[in-house]
Amino acid sequence: MVTMEERVYYGVNGHRSASEDRKLALNYLRHVKAGELAEVPTIQDEKIAKELAHAPQLVVQAGGNLETLDRIYRGLASAKTERGHALYPLFAEVIAGLDTERNRPKPFTLASLMEEKIPPARWAIPTLLSEGLSILGGKPKQGKSWMVLGFAFAIASGGVALGKIQVEQGEVLYLALEDNKRRLQGRSGVLLSQMKDTPQSLYFVTDWPRADQGGLEQVEYWLGEHPRTRLIIIDTWAKFAPRPKARGQATPYDEAYAALTPLKDIADAHNIAILIVMHMRKMASTDIIDEIAGSVGVTGVVDGILGLKRERGQFDARLFVIGRDIVDDPEYALTFDKELAIWTLQGSYEEFALTKERQAILDVLKTHGELKKQDIAEMLGNKNVWTTANLLKAMCKDGVITLSGIKYSAHVPS
Repeated sequence: MVTMEERVYYGVNGHRSASEDRKLALNYLRHVKAGELAEVPTIQDEKIAKELAHAPQLVVQAGGNLETLDRIYRGLASAKTERGHALYPLFAEVIAGLDTERNRPKPFTLASLMEEKIPPARWAIPTLLSEGLSILGGKPKQGKSWMVLGFAFAIASGGVALGKIQVEQGEVLYLALEDNKRRLQGRSGVLLSQMKDTPQSLYFVTDWPRADQGGLEQVEYWLGEHPRTRLIIIDTWAKFAPRPKARGQATPYDEAYAALTPLKDIADAHNIAILIVMHMRKMASTDIIDEIAGSVGVTGVVDGILGLKRERGQFDARLFVIGRDIVDDPEYALTFDKELAIWTLQGSYEEFALTKERQAILDVLKTHGELKKQDIAEMLGNKNVWTTANLLKAMCKDGVITLSGIKYSAHVPS
């Protein structure tokens, strides 16, 4: 008995072609995989009929579980002959079609977007480090590793980052790829001396495959085993990045973008923060983004950029914060305590710098008594006279210093 569906595939001589048999078989396999009841079609092509005969057995083998059935289908689809051809081409075509459908872009309307309840971004460190992929850039030996180690301790213990910012507790994986156990033990000991308990949720590793040598898969495996992870630190990117391709195969932009995108995808899929430590260029630039090592492809793919700048021998630093979830791209002032090895947030860099300049003027006036603005500017290290004059004027207005004729003096409370 020929069904109506089969009849459309018959030619005038009452015989079907192999391609028509294949269409019937694929349609049947799709129905079976979806868990739908379907009658086995009559197939004339012996090779197709032989492959199709597996389907009813697979349903029984899966026990009605669609996930199990999917794994079975995929197992058959991936099976190859000695020459590398698909051993079960019908199953391979069904799986390929499903994957194409699954990966097809799905546009959405403005109305549906505005109606959707989207949770806010999660912060590993509020106002500084959001979920997604971020970079901490700075010149060598400026304290980047101490900073990220402090981040790791804060999140693993549910404490405060940079001495001021309360964070949510979670697990942290620190890929310390330029360190060894001895150095990690020494640095951790300094920070632990200021804590009551040892954080149990901080994990270190000093050896990890590069991204293109299984490193990405190992990150995925870790997250599967540790769903409470809030932060992964990669210190440094140069030790984790894929090996550079031969010249001419890709532009620096394309290469950098392609190298970082898989990590961003992992961070987005698991709603965690991944922080990569990078070195800045030796050549200074007026734009902090331009100073991050590599091409614009690096800064183009990431969600956030932290730029650390500190003059050699100084314990004060500037932290530039730029990101998709960051408002106004703030610039913070930090101080580093060499004995405790901790960075502390002092607030806005502009306000902090102004406070330091005002204090420097007060110190000069308290030491030398009444001075002209030219003398004060010179004693401050040959500062611009008119910039100094504007600051002196503001300090007089605030009652911090007094002006008598053309000379300034420290205000003495009555």
